[in-house]
Amino acid sequence: MPAYCNWTLINKLKFDENKNTLVEYYLPNHEIGIVHLAGKNNNHIRYDKEYLSEVETVDGKTIKKSLRFNS
Repeated sequence: MPAYCNWTLINKLKFDENKNTLVEYYLPNHEIGIVHLAGKNNNHIRYDKEYLSEVETVDGKTIKKSLRFNS
């Protein structure tokens, strides 16, 4: 299974503002299917529903974005 089906590298992802989706850090920037928040280093994201992570966009900007699923 490719990494973008179960992404675990929280500090290595990007956001495509045109497609409004998280994508792989490396070209060709495939859309990420699931962000897996495993490990104790991600407890702050899992437990704080309001936490915003700093994410680089494909255009090189840095934005603050929730990595949690919004229903």
